Amino acid sequence: MRATHGRTRVALGLSLAGVAAINSVPLLSSLTTTAVAAAEQTDTLTVVSFNVFTKNRRLDEAARWLLDQNADVIVLQEMTDGNRAPIKQVLSAGYPHVHDCNCNDIVMFSRRPWISAGGQPRTAEQPALSWLTLADRDGREVRIVGLRPRYIMEPRKYAAHYDWLVRHIPQLGDRLILVGDFNAAPWSWQLRRLATAAGLRRHGTYATSWPSLMPIVLIDNLLTTPDIKGVSFATGPFLGSDHLPVVTRVALP
Repeated sequence: MRATHGRTRVALGLSLAGVAAINSVPLLSSLTTTAVAAAEQTDTLTVVSFNVFTKNRRLDEAARWLLDQNADVIVLQEMTDGNRAPIKQVLSAGYPHVHDCNCNDIVMFSRRPWISAGGQPRTAEQPALSWLTLADRDGREVRIVGLRPRYIMEPRKYAAHYDWLVRHIPQLGDRLILVGDFNAAPWSWQLRRLATAAGLRRHGTYATSWPSLMPIVLIDNLLTTPDIKGVSFATGPFLGSDHLPVVTRVALP
């Protein structure tokens, strides 16, 4: 009798769970539709970030995939003398505005011209950094900053780079998108310290991008000033790198 009663309770529980799941579909659909509708009424910006990897043997495939994303801005890291030319050649079809300071391994591609741009090399005291400033449809400026600090396996330089970011990122603008290979997870102390110091919002906290064949952690991050809202965040496929690409769409206020 007890066994029968137990089976009945399990069956009832599964039935209720099924009903709840079915009933949640219209609600989720409604929320998604509302989010999409809101995004369509707002100026949005899609940014792709990808650590290409110095030994990537699938550059043509990677470049074609990047082009197909139809993003507004693409920020690439670990760009070498060997992979710069083939990737630039493919992306030139959709990205006439290329910011390459030739001072670090970051190259930025934009569909529209920028107002200003700059960059700095990676040294023992500061991370590699490149940036460009765009105007939204209302003429307001938004700065997109690509970065790549040292690896965590070099703890002194790694800490020095985050110390530099904590001091300087708050000075880079009131409307800011910080993106790239952070070599830090969203919940790590260094990245949380940076986000707090600069007043930045994290996006994609629970996604994973590294290592690419079996990703367990997100180290390819995108942070923004709080006024910039997230619309979508997703990782892309394996493209010959030890990182997965990250595609983020944000809404500009």
